[in-house]
Amino acid sequence: MEDGRQRQQRYALTFGQNDREPECTRDGKWVYYINQTENQIQRVPIDGGKTETIVKEAVASFDVSPDGKWIASYEVSEADHKLSVRLDPTAGGKPTLVDADPRMNSSPLFAPDGKSVVYVVREKGVDNLWQRPWMEKTANR
Repeated sequence: MEDGRQRQQRYALTFGQNDREPECTRDGKWVYYINQTENQIQRVPIDGGKTETIVKEAVASFDVSPDGKWIASYEVSEADHKLSVRLDPTAGGKPTLVDADPRMNSSPLFAPDGKSVVYVVREKGVDNLWQRPWMEKTANR
């Protein structure tokens, strides 16, 4: 003990060149993060181990669902510039796209029950929080 503080072991979980925005799952098993060198969302076990790529497209920020099964981010369509909430399954597979308010100006975050996402909408210079329920069967692909 030094100065009344207990020494704790620290160790690196990743060995990339630019890993940022860590988010731990609620079950304490995983740390998700953005590998900015590869422009991907990856995860690593909280105790260390092999890194896995979960989302291969670039995202600015993201949120992991309470059950750890989904990653929420946003996407702008190149064809029509349509704004969507993007939901990627952490087990792999195609993302689910859900229409978002075109005035959305924040990354979506999951509500505590995971059944909706919350984001900021700016209208006439004022920011407000909006909630958007989502279900796989009604989402746009």
